[in-house]
Amino acid sequence: MKFIKMLKGIQLLEAPRRWPIASVLSIAITILLITQIYQSGQSDNLEPLVRWSVSLYIALLASLSVTLTFNHRLSIIQHHLIALIVAIVVCLSVYYFLPPDLFEMDTVATFRASIVILILILIFHLWISMGSFLKTRDRDFDFWGYNLTLLRWVVEGLLFALVLYIGFSLALLALDNLFGIYISGKMYAYLWVFLLGVFHPWYILSKLPIKPSTETMSDDAGYGYRIITRYIAIPIVGIYMLILYLFGAKIVISQSLPRGWLGKLTLYFCLIAIIAYLFNRYLDYKHSDRISFLYKKWLPKILVIPTLLLWVAILARVSDYGITELRYGVMGIAVWLTMLALGYTFRPNAKISWIPLSLSIVMLFMLISGPINMFQSTVRSQKTRLQIALSEEGLLQNGILVPPQSATAIQGFSELSLFRFLEERTNLASLDIWSQEDPFWQNSNTDLSQTDAVIAYLGLRQETNTLKFNEIRYALDQLGEIDMGGYSSIFHFSIPNDKDDRLISLSKDRSTLVIKIADQNTWDISVQELMEAYRIHQKRYKENSVPWTFSMRNQNVSFAIYFLQLDASQTNNRLSINYASGVLLQ
Repeated sequence: MKFIKMLKGIQLLEAPRRWPIASVLSIAITILLITQIYQSGQSDNLEPLVRWSVSLYIALLASLSVTLTFNHRLSIIQHHLIALIVAIVVCLSVYYFLPPDLFEMDTVATFRASIVILILILIFHLWISMGSFLKTRDRDFDFWGYNLTLLRWVVEGLLFALVLYIGFSLALLALDNLFGIYISGKMYAYLWVFLLGVFHPWYILSKLPIKPSTETMSDDAGYGYRIITRYIAIPIVGIYMLILYLFGAKIVISQSLPRGWLGKLTLYFCLIAIIAYLFNRYLDYKHSDRISFLYKKWLPKILVIPTLLLWVAILARVSDYGITELRYGVMGIAVWLTMLALGYTFRPNAKISWIPLSLSIVMLFMLISGPINMFQSTVRSQKTRLQIALSEEGLLQNGILVPPQSATAIQGFSELSLFRFLEERTNLASLDIWSQEDPFWQNSNTDLSQTDAVIAYLGLRQETNTLKFNEIRYALDQLGEIDMGGYSSIFHFSIPNDKDDRLISLSKDRSTLVIKIADQNTWDISVQELMEAYRIHQKRYKENSVPWTFSMRNQNVSFAIYFLQLDASQTNNRLSINYASGVLLQ
């Protein structure tokens, strides 16, 4: 009966009255999502719809967070006007920031865009939770009351949406089976999207006041949290902290730093401790006892050593492998934990809203353009690593990349992986290691990636067993018109064959293509090299409509192979070429 009364008490039309901009945005997002479902399987160009959906969702969060933060100074008209301006600016900014290849989930651009989107969503959610309490004298209990009530509305809205979905779905199913009225399977998806996209946010917005208060907070809410915090969370955190302190003592005694799990476990344990600290600060007002008091007093001090362990783990990783986007994120969390540990140690009575505020500040600094930007820091760190690696190999002289006197093998793909990492994030031409008189990209085959052009320019050979390819199945109907590109001779080949004077042949174990070049010298191309080149070709061209070209041009050798067919496989961990045909240019 209580549930029925709650359902009858829903006043959804309060949402557009209180929050018209957010309500309209939720409708727009829902329409876009339904359109995507409708066009799925009919259109291949759903990317603009996805980009607009993501942009509008972030704009909705931004408009709510900004207006809630400044609500004490705004009239109703100003409130709606600022919400509209913020929504437009954020929506357009996010839309044009998102990469054009948003659906290419294996691209670094999509990975980076996903990081930015998640950080923005986190920041705006944090400001929705605390914005109204930044310049007020409300106690922590008021802050908790608002957020607990907001959480309850979210859960209630989801529950109501689920009940309505089940009810309407059964009705549609009955119409389909009993009356023979055809109901498309997409109709159930439309219904669910509508309930989540319109009903659920409108339910929350209809209850969310423009100037949040804690009058709806119930005193009974403290009992469940008291059980969870005192008898579950605090004991678990105590065990976690004991483990970390014992592990820290082990590191000091053995004077060796273990790899792998140290940073992850420390990060997880500290985050759980902070969540328990948040629960405990609420109980300190409602049901204070000795356990809650001691936990509130000592946890910030206890976190100092685990935070130090986290710094040791991440800095050791960065020292070995440089900065990446994920490592930069972990360092950001380490900065935040350091701020909390030191802040609440020296100011134990600081407001609890400092926890989400400090996290949002750290997340925002990660995105700010400049030397502290996470993406620029990543590229800068890996550029430094590349220069050091090339110098150690003798390939960097006076800061300029030079080819070796003879073919050199890259062991373990150290430099090669760095080149590929940087190529996916920036233009290799921007590296300050190229000769200005003869930059490599002007003489490399246009079908090559920048990294492969570097390999060709240096005459490097890739020797590794880490490539995870089992076979090549490549076939092209015809090569069409061939661009000689400065080559003087053309030779059609088909291997294996019985000719002795052939310019291209197979090694005895069929693991290598042997190319005859000037002065009766030969140049070997291993199956691993071919597979790596084929992987790049597949990534660039989804279908075999563009000839696959393998070329090598430097001071020692110059040739290009246009493959018409290639069949290679792995048997008993041995890679071999079964058949190949195409055109060799020299």
